[in-house]
Amino acid sequence: MVDIWKRDLEHSDHTVLKGRIRGADGNYRWFYFSGRKLVDANGVVRWFGVNIDIEDLQRAENALRESEAALRESEHKLNLIINTIPAMAWSCTSDGRLEYFNRNLIDYVGLPSEEIVGFGFYRMFHPDDVEPMRMAWDDIVASKKSRPVDARIRRADGEYRWFNLRQSPLLDPDGNVVRWYGVVVDIEDRKRAEESLRQSQSDLAHVTRMTATGELAVSIAHEVNQPLMAIVTNAGTCLRWLQPGHTDLEQARVAAERIVRDGHRAGDIITSIRAMAQKLPARIELTDFKPAVREVLDLLTGELQRRGIELSLDMAATPIEVVGDRTQLQQVVLNLVMNSAEAMTASSTAKHINIRCAVEEQLVSVSVSDTGRGVPIHELERVFEAFYSTKADGIGMGLSICRSIVEAHGGRIWASLGENGDGALFTFTLPMAEGAVVHDR
Repeated sequence: MVDIWKRDLEHSDHTVLKGRIRGADGNYRWFYFSGRKLVDANGVVRWFGVNIDIEDLQRAENALRESEAALRESEHKLNLIINTIPAMAWSCTSDGRLEYFNRNLIDYVGLPSEEIVGFGFYRMFHPDDVEPMRMAWDDIVASKKSRPVDARIRRADGEYRWFNLRQSPLLDPDGNVVRWYGVVVDIEDRKRAEESLRQSQSDLAHVTRMTATGELAVSIAHEVNQPLMAIVTNAGTCLRWLQPGHTDLEQARVAAERIVRDGHRAGDIITSIRAMAQKLPARIELTDFKPAVREVLDLLTGELQRRGIELSLDMAATPIEVVGDRTQLQQVVLNLVMNSAEAMTASSTAKHINIRCAVEEQLVSVSVSDTGRGVPIHELERVFEAFYSTKADGIGMGLSICRSIVEAHGGRIWASLGENGDGALFTFTLPMAEGAVVHDR
């Protein structure tokens, strides 16, 4: 302070300095000293000044500096954690614009940071995933509710890998989103495992379809033989009406029409068998569920008659549209009906299977009930487990495959006791196709 005071006396017309003054109690307090030089008309120089107690201000400044230092240290440690954790972390503004990303993310995508901030982050995704990702993210931001989203992200070397994007909103006291925080987790290995599992299930489902087709061979042959014999009969009739002296073109035309009708019937049966037997990848498409069910029941008509089983069908008169693989859904119906038929093989009472298909609140509900031996109540959940069977010669895969197919189509399946505790009741639901109109029955 003395050095500054001497300097200002010699070279300046004012002085400003800080220092500590000891009070009468022996304690030192910080003061602010401000002085100014004045020269009167006679050239006499005087200095006037004031000492202001700034102890509280000084303490506040010291505390602020310490807080800033602690904050910088905390930020440094946080950056180290965020940039070294084995995950890609990010944050977005309340309206969904990317504002922060850790080093792992920027190194992985290999894009300049200025290209992915804001809504530029969409360029990281596979072209086929950009629009679904945009729709999902817009919905999450609008609803303020987090949900995981899967998409493919391009690595710096150009390879795409599957990632799961998870996010969580930071809310203010009023429930408004202040900021979104999230991570991007590599799930490529999981996706490959899921695809391998789906392929294995598809292969196993094909095997069970072929097994069922083999078991129904006699009945199927009977179903095909009927229209073929009708074709032969009608062809003979047609020829008789075309012979000289017995010519009746109208009767011949009617017989020819019956030939065409029966030919189409035989062709439809063969087409259904071929579709069930072929090993094709799943075809997810808009499907009218009603004719798909009727095709299965047409194949089973002879088998059910041979077993002395009466079948009743309760189905809506209007189209029932679902999105899925037609053959897989037919396999579910086939397995359930055949299970019911086998459950009544040794029954001495009336054998009856009832199939009901209804639409309730955008869900298709399909139930298959029978008058067979039923399923013990303690086994209702276990019957869908792989390799668990209530039949002595069963391998326990039919219902397990049914559950896999139904759940893959966004539905659920369960078993329960039949009405009045008789027989068994199997029910599965499927979501209606988006935009499908629900009609009253």
